[in-house]
Amino acid sequence: MKRTSGEYDMNRIHWYGPTIVVLATVLLVMISGPRLVQSLVYAQEQVHIRLASDHLKSKSGLLLELNDAFRSVADAVRPSVVSIHTYSRPKARLSRRSPSDLQEFLERHLPFGGDEWDAEAAKPKAQDDEVPYEVLPVRFTGSGWVFDEDGHIVTNYHVIKDAQRIEVHFANGDERAAKVVGSDPETDVAVLKVEGGRVHAVRLADQPVKQGDMVFAFGSPLRFEFSMSQGIVSATERELNIITGNSRSGRIHGYENFIQTDAAINQGNSGGPLTDVFGRVVGMNTAIATTGTPFGNRFGEGGFVGLGFAIPVDMVHDVVDKIIRHGRVERGWLGIGFRPLSSKETETFGYDGGAAVVVETLRDDGPAGDAGLRRGDLITRIDDTKIRNGPHLRRLIGHLEPGTKIDIEVFRDDRLERVPVTLGEKPASLTLGGRTRDRTQPDQIQPDENEELLSNLGLEAVTMTRDLADENVSFQEGVLVRRVRRNSIAAEAGLRPGLLITHVKGKPVSDRTEFVEALRQSEHGLLRISVVDNEGGAAYLFFKMPQ
Repeated sequence: MKRTSGEYDMNRIHWYGPTIVVLATVLLVMISGPRLVQSLVYAQEQVHIRLASDHLKSKSGLLLELNDAFRSVADAVRPSVVSIHTYSRPKARLSRRSPSDLQEFLERHLPFGGDEWDAEAAKPKAQDDEVPYEVLPVRFTGSGWVFDEDGHIVTNYHVIKDAQRIEVHFANGDERAAKVVGSDPETDVAVLKVEGGRVHAVRLADQPVKQGDMVFAFGSPLRFEFSMSQGIVSATERELNIITGNSRSGRIHGYENFIQTDAAINQGNSGGPLTDVFGRVVGMNTAIATTGTPFGNRFGEGGFVGLGFAIPVDMVHDVVDKIIRHGRVERGWLGIGFRPLSSKETETFGYDGGAAVVVETLRDDGPAGDAGLRRGDLITRIDDTKIRNGPHLRRLIGHLEPGTKIDIEVFRDDRLERVPVTLGEKPASLTLGGRTRDRTQPDQIQPDENEELLSNLGLEAVTMTRDLADENVSFQEGVLVRRVRRNSIAAEAGLRPGLLITHVKGKPVSDRTEFVEALRQSEHGLLRISVVDNEGGAAYLFFKMPQ
């Protein structure tokens, strides 16, 4: 049967109809789809926001309670916090300038915080080539807190060091002149005093903080006075080696036992209180670690990166109490040089009681030597307190006053003994040992073919003779270290040219042959040797013998 043209048209319509519908649908989705998806996402976000808001409302009592608690901490502590302004009057010899030129120069070169300048203060004196200008005091800002109702203010020593005039500003707007009662650079603590009464003393915590405790830092960071920040105790008992000083014989270290916190601390916070959730002082803000320098408050660069450090309040209180009573800090003194040892290292002495401190040197006029302590004694306890490390021993002794009688438990001759000692007073200038003068310092050594073991250690050594001894050092039998290869076992152990090896595992060695033989007879593992430098300072060194 033959189809008509109308039938063909109808079939074409049936054939293209579904395709047209599909294309129209796709086109519609392409046009309206993104808006539809955005609408669905927006609706979903609205639901989440509503649910979160409802959840917060259900917890509103707890959140408001926490918020009120933070406010109460601020209200309780702020009246006891002070902003400390220190002034000095430096003299600078500058080329002859007009007052306006001088002001521009000072604005460019005065350190942070030094913006107090007045053209009238520049008084040139008649000279031919140079004029010494005396500028108005340079101002620096730090923080502090009221220690007692007698007007004693506590701050960091580095805040008021070299200050010629000190002002203390209170949160109520009161401003008073302060005088220095005393300071202790070895702990970076200083005590000021203001007159006039009507001051609000802080409350001190009676328990040390622990990791995870919530804390608040108060102070005047970057001159934003009476600021408050919040964080937690990140760690305790941090040793930073930033409280140091120089003596004729080398570097002298202070007493450190810092609280680490992530509460925001910046320049200007130094000396301010660190408090607990009850507003009680648990420490004093002192230092920050920065990306610019190791510790920003020392060098004035960088900013807060979540690493702030505070002196524990028990250490602060001990120092402040002594300064108020005596005007200075008198510390107990043993008169020893020591080295902290790990459990592995104490085992080489035959001691299995864990970490300890070994006596390396004894002062002739020191109380420890007079009481009978010996070089090589392992100090394990002071009275009933177990010694954890070297800084712990220093803090324990430094906390006690001269004349205090203590019992020192030592391990010697394979047994524990108690030695009674009466502490002396720490000398103003303490010199224990000294720095060894290197006789040679080549990059490499030539291996001794006859002594392959010394080569494996990275060491060249010779028998000590009177000709090799320094003219001002008495002759002593042993083995003189001549050269040490970089990154060798000997170098990592601390051996260096100029040291004299006197003992191996407690047995004396008088020449190179005995030394090498003692090394060969030693079992694989940790080896202890005794060395003396050219100024008489003695020490123990440890290294693992090569396989």
